[in-house]
Amino acid sequence: MKIVGIGKIVSNQRPEEIMSFWDDFFTQNISDQIPNQISPSLFCLYTDYEGDYRDPYKMIIGHEVASFDNLSAGMEKREFDFEEYTHYTITGEMPKVVMNQWQEIWNNQLPRAYTLDFQRHNPDGSVDIFVEYTK
Repeated sequence: MKIVGIGKIVSNQRPEEIMSFWDDFFTQNISDQIPNQISPSLFCLYTDYEGDYRDPYKMIIGHEVASFDNLSAGMEKREFDFEEYTHYTITGEMPKVVMNQWQEIWNNQLPRAYTLDFQRHNPDGSVDIFVEYTK
């Protein structure tokens, strides 16, 4: 899977930064600046973790693309496979249900890989969360 978007270092300890970053994505019309999109779904990647979920990490908001050709300056790109991820599908009042699901993920005792996790925000309003656990 290939994702292109904008990235920022954030922390769950400062949720206002995360909400501001989402606002930036929409107010700057970033979706319109991403070429080669192959899906209307919006992706949010969590990567480059400095530790666990309490530490800073890079958040990338963007779209799935067919190629990395013709990208604007400042765009972040990531390519990864996700066959080994645990998948959660959630519906309901956003962003509350997303935060509730992440709280459950953080509180379970399964060992996470902390390499790259992501959300897929679907056109029907549902959100799929993909988390990589260690084996």
